[in-house]
Amino acid sequence: GDIRPFVPAAVVPAASPSSSAAPVMASATPSPVGKAQPQLEIGAGLPLPVLMRPSLNPSSAGTYAINRRYSVGDEVVYAESDLTFGTRFADRVQRVTRVDEDADRIEVNNGMYVWDTLGNIVKTEKGSNEPANQTVPAELQIGRTWSSRFRNSGPGFSNEIYFDFKVTARESVRVPAGEFDSFRLEGEGFTANGTHLSLRIWLVPGLNFQLKSEFVARPINVVARSGELREMISCRQMRWNPA
Repeated sequence: GDIRPFVPAAVVPAASPSSSAAPVMASATPSPVGKAQPQLEIGAGLPLPVLMRPSLNPSSAGTYAINRRYSVGDEVVYAESDLTFGTRFADRVQRVTRVDEDADRIEVNNGMYVWDTLGNIVKTEKGSNEPANQTVPAELQIGRTWSSRFRNSGPGFSNEIYFDFKVTARESVRVPAGEFDSFRLEGEGFTANGTHLSLRIWLVPGLNFQLKSEFVARPINVVARSGELREMISCRQMRWNPA
């Protein structure tokens, strides 16, 4: 939240169309550690880093703490498009502007978005979740399951949302920022008014932002669906340790 881990504050995502420019290809590498310098930068013209090492056990994908450590100045840029029709929207920029770990609160874009310290969404520009949607777990391991229930509300709407999540795979995923080893999370849910929700997210331990997310909403008794695809173009982190 917006892979932030991502469940929009409104059940049907909305965004503003922009020009249909081709996606920007990017790459990444850790930066030298220095005062006020990011330890990880992903962007055009930089070599790709290894974000996650292979598992030491050849018969297991491994178990990893999510290990997110937000700092003021962390930033991500996403390409966004309609998952059904492919319409390209304006790129989404999210920058961490305040961190209060004791209060379990991360503010983004001067408070337009609020996350917990795992990156779960508390508030967006459209509304809020009570409690935060538990999309991102503290630990990533194939087969891990959990459930989330929260009230999603804002001006003129309020709805209970239920999700069942599972870590389904460790796999390579390609986004405009490059190709990375990641864990895929899948969620199936519904709202109290009967809308079916599907969510897929690709995460890397230690990376503060999701690589990719796919969100689909199918209202009850309606053939049409709405959906949003979000893919990382670039990011920077002030603190980073490879998984």
